[in-house]
Amino acid sequence: MHVVQFPLSSKINFENSAWGYLNTFDIMRGIRKDRVKRLFNRSASRYDRFSEFQREISNQLLLHFPDISGPSKTHVLDIGCGTGNLGLQLSKTDPDSHFYGCDIAFQMAQTSMGRRNGAEKYFAMNGDAETLPVKNGTFHLVVSNLVFQWMSNYKGGLEDAFRVLKRGGQLVYSVYSQGTLSELHESYLFTQNGANGFEPGSRLHRFPDRAETICFLRESGFEKIEVVETTYRRYYKGALDLLELLKNLGASNAMNHSTGGLGNRRWVKEMVQYYDSKFSYPSGVLATWVVQFVRGHRL
Repeated sequence: MHVVQFPLSSKINFENSAWGYLNTFDIMRGIRKDRVKRLFNRSASRYDRFSEFQREISNQLLLHFPDISGPSKTHVLDIGCGTGNLGLQLSKTDPDSHFYGCDIAFQMAQTSMGRRNGAEKYFAMNGDAETLPVKNGTFHLVVSNLVFQWMSNYKGGLEDAFRVLKRGGQLVYSVYSQGTLSELHESYLFTQNGANGFEPGSRLHRFPDRAETICFLRESGFEKIEVVETTYRRYYKGALDLLELLKNLGASNAMNHSTGGLGNRRWVKEMVQYYDSKFSYPSGVLATWVVQFVRGHRL
């Protein structure tokens, strides 16, 4: 299977782990798109083996907004489609509509095409979610699962989603919220606590809170906004297992600097020891995930 050119677009531009644990901690800092692309390309072949929680949230998104399943959607875009789980799931409920997945990582988009399994009206394209390679007013529905928090410009991504929607269309998505990975943040801060004049909080990647999401949606032009926030608690064998999971999911992509100033292996060891001792329970070590389920309309 090959990633195909999106027939309604005039802007398509196709392009045809070595990372250690230190890189994983850089999810707390700024976003670099070149690293996003490279690391998701590398993780595409193994992504589905580690994305159980992402699939769970995808299912929850459809449960929160059940009316987006079913016929008569006509043209649907899945932003940051990954291996195609959400778009392909929707396509099963509406075989007559056309579904398009878009991902910044070419290998992810190509993998989604390989999983079509008879969904002949599902197509994938390689493109940046903040500058979608799609004409204005193309889609009746835009969906996305746990993607917007990794954009370098969250509001800019919402504005472009608004641009490609038809009037009367809607954007439905999930996004990590403030409080996600709070245990990892605390462990990081504890280990870095003001060393050499470093202020840790100034370099942590901050997930958007509910108020920010609502504000950005309104400023982007959306109306009839709905945001439901849910907290999930998951347990892992240890902090290193959690970090390995994040790395395999491509979460180490969100780095805007080299790891040279972050620390060294001794620091990693200290942070893991703090995490395991502070957040260990009979079921394993705790990691908190806070998710917003969001809908906005273009009227």
